[in-house]
Amino acid sequence: MPSRVSPGIVNVTDFVAAHAKKFGSYINYIDRDEAIRIDHFDQQNILSVDGYNHYMENPKKSSGIFTDQYDHLTPTQRVQLKKQFTVAQKHQSVMWQSVFSFRNDFLAENNVYNPKTKQLDEAKLRDATRVAMNDFTGKMGMTHSAIWSAAIHRNTDNIHIHVAIVEPQPTREWKRVTVEGRHGETYQEWQRKGYVPKKILNHFKAAFANEMVDRDRSLARISDLIRQRLQPDQR
Repeated sequence: MPSRVSPGIVNVTDFVAAHAKKFGSYINYIDRDEAIRIDHFDQQNILSVDGYNHYMENPKKSSGIFTDQYDHLTPTQRVQLKKQFTVAQKHQSVMWQSVFSFRNDFLAENNVYNPKTKQLDEAKLRDATRVAMNDFTGKMGMTHSAIWSAAIHRNTDNIHIHVAIVEPQPTREWKRVTVEGRHGETYQEWQRKGYVPKKILNHFKAAFANEMVDRDRSLARISDLIRQRLQPDQR
C-alpha cells in the first residue's frame, strides 16, 4: 500500500498473518544483538516485494529498537518485548509493518540531517514515529490493544524507519481467505483482518510528515511574507 505524502517522504505499509514465516523471524531477532538483526534484516522484512525494496536494502547502521515509551531498550526490556510479540502470534494477531523513507535533502532542509557531518537528529525521528503511531492505533481502534517497536536504519544513501505493530490480545475480526500451499494447491482458512483503509493510511502518513516539518522555519517564512505584504508602498 505505497503512497507519497511529501516529495521528501515515502511510506509503505503491509501486514502478514500470525503463521507467516517472517512474523516468527521478526520475533526471533527482537532480543538479538543489533548487528545480527541487521545481517538478517531480509528475513524480518515483509515489504520485500512492494516495489520500494531499494529503501530497505542492507541497512549499514541502526541505533537499536525503540518503542512508544523507551528510546533505547535494555536487554531485559527487549526480552519482555519479544514475549509480547510471541503472545500476539500465539493469539493469531496480524503483524503490520511500515517503513518511512526519506530523501536526505528533505531531512537537511528540516534540520534533521547534516549531510556534511552525517549527524542525524534521531530524537526528532522517534518523536515523529510516536505521533504517527498514536494516530494509526487510534484510528484503527487499537489504542489499548496494540504494541509496536521501531528502528532507525541509516546509511549515506538512505535513512528510513522500520516499524512493526501487533496486538497481544487481538481485536481484529476473522475472515475466510484462500491460501496457496507448498505444492500449488489452494485451500480455505480463517485469518484475522489486517487491511488498513486508505483514509487511515493517509492520516498516518500526514501525521508523521507534519511532525517532521521544521515548524520554526515554516513560521519564519510565513512571517516574512506577512511583513512584505504589510509594508507600505514606497513608490
